[in-house]
Amino acid sequence: MQTSEIVLVGGSGKTGGRIIKRLEERGHSVRAASRSSARPFDWEDRSTWRGALDGASSAYVAFQPDRSARQGRQGMRP
Repeated sequence: MQTSEIVLVGGSGKTGGRIIKRLEERGHSVRAASRSSARPFDWEDRSTWRGALDGASSAYVAFQPDRSARQGRQGMRP
């Protein structure tokens, strides 16, 4: 059993929930971080970063690109 904690940024979504489940099945302590979590994390509000990541040994980012944005379509294959 791991004693360190992993923060999963984007953990409240569909993909994040699956990642959390798999990490916990492997004995990791994981907590989700999102704009609506107990310790909120918002990419656009740097003042939330420290509190959301405090006490974590590592962070995992679950990212879903915005396919409607030009930048989100680049690098995605059909």
